[in-house]
Amino acid sequence: MDLSNKMFSKTVKRDEDQVFSEDAIPKVIEYLKSDPTIENLGIILAFQTGVRVGELAALKLADRKENVIHIQRTEIKYQELDTRKFIFEVKNFPKSDAGDRNLIITKNAIETFEAIQELNPNGEYLFEKNGKRLRALTLSRRIIWACEKLNICKRSTHKIRKTYGTTLINSNVDEAVIIEQMGHSDIKTTKEYYYFSNRNKQKKEIQINNAIPF
Repeated sequence: MDLSNKMFSKTVKRDEDQVFSEDAIPKVIEYLKSDPTIENLGIILAFQTGVRVGELAALKLADRKENVIHIQRTEIKYQELDTRKFIFEVKNFPKSDAGDRNLIITKNAIETFEAIQELNPNGEYLFEKNGKRLRALTLSRRIIWACEKLNICKRSTHKIRKTYGTTLINSNVDEAVIIEQMGHSDIKTTKEYYYFSNRNKQKKEIQINNAIPF
């Protein structure tokens, strides 16, 4: 029996490919801030909130109340059987039951939200241009473009979400708060799939030296 070598190969996920390093994050943010288009501000908001890109594209202006955003819907994509055309729709429910959440946001995130609102003051959805809602794909492409411009490893919007989860854990946020912010049902999901090392070499060395004093 002829078996493919792929059956016995193992995909190794390197931490540096899964998240943005703590050194790369400010570079990306500052680059996007230098040209505050609605797409660029959308990526900054993704870094600041950790929301799924489908949730981001489905946000409405009315979803924010002071320092809380109610995540309650998401964009879905499907293909029509007869035309084979891809359809992008907003559904009034999140990806999972735990996904319906009141997301606490920082002062910086509030400023980003309001900057986006200034660019789209009369829209129903937060991300609109010329009266049309921006799709998740448009926002996803923007972070790839930014990475190319900065000549850093290309990472997706999902890697931004992993970066957010990693940052919360590294900052010793209570686990109950982390799963609420992430829209997960338990901390195991966050730690297993969204937690990777993004410390720079110097901080890693400091931590190891502090941990092993003998």
